[in-house]
Amino acid sequence: HPVFDMAADDFGNLWAATGGGPLLLLDAQTAELIGEYGEGITQSVAVSPDGRQVFVSTDRGIEVFDPTTESFELFSSQRVGNLRFDDDGRLWAAQWPNRGSILRFDPAGDAELVATLPVAVDSLAFGTSESPFQGLLFVSSNYGRTTTSAGSIIVLELASFNWTTIASDGTRGDILHSMSDGRLLISQTNQVDVLSPLLPPAVAFTNPPAESSRLL
Repeated sequence: HPVFDMAADDFGNLWAATGGGPLLLLDAQTAELIGEYGEGITQSVAVSPDGRQVFVSTDRGIEVFDPTTESFELFSSQRVGNLRFDDDGRLWAAQWPNRGSILRFDPAGDAELVATLPVAVDSLAFGTSESPFQGLLFVSSNYGRTTTSAGSIIVLELASFNWTTIASDGTRGDILHSMSDGRLLISQTNQVDVLSPLLPPAVAFTNPPAESSRLL
């Protein structure tokens, strides 16, 4: 099966979306295939904050898979191309096939339009908590809506929903992933790029030492 997106849970499992095939369950350490569930699982997968449910994009909308009962339940009929949970446990998504809109869902599965961007939205990633990127939503785009411009990265401030483009001319700019140390990984055609926060340098030592003098 082709793999379009992956997400790990708290129990050593790795879940994968297959672009129209089943939901895959893999061993997170060995990548051994453990199980295949359902059909029509499309581009994205996200594990709920409590680790007990797996949200997937399907050709029917957004469905929730329960690993205990091995069953699917429809969460929303809204079709999406990417799914991510924020720090408050709310589900966000990139709308699809209208790829310029960002949606946020309530627990009942009702969608709220958060932002509409002038480019196609392909992937979302929230800045890691307690890092300089906290409170930010990063958005990747492969192409513009009316042009064939190269990949770009947009950052959206969650407090105001203001946004700006911070990187452009990438070869693809598809999947984004936030690391635990705050770095952002960006998939390109033949490589993975890293976006790191710029921090002021730390002073290791001074010469002469502080509160001392030197005769010249």
